[in-house]
Amino acid sequence: MSGLTTGVVGAQAESVDVPQAHHLERALHALGLAVRIEPRDRLAIVHGDASLVARLADATLRSHVVREARAHGFTHVALELAP
Repeated sequence: MSGLTTGVVGAQAESVDVPQAHHLERALHALGLAVRIEPRDRLAIVHGDASLVARLADATLRSHVVREARAHGFTHVALELAP
């Protein structure tokens, strides 16, 4: 399954599938984060409550989240802020 093109002309990035997003979600739960992951191609959108923003201010925890996302096939992570 092909995704959007990368910065390299003619290259295609593989999309990350829903099972990989579920595995990432479980890995983040193991870090103590109550989140839901929405995959969009190779972007992992992290959904959580308001306390998540404060927790991710910690550089070490944020680094673990990014490392886990990359290990599960994502290239970028975004945090969805609820109103």
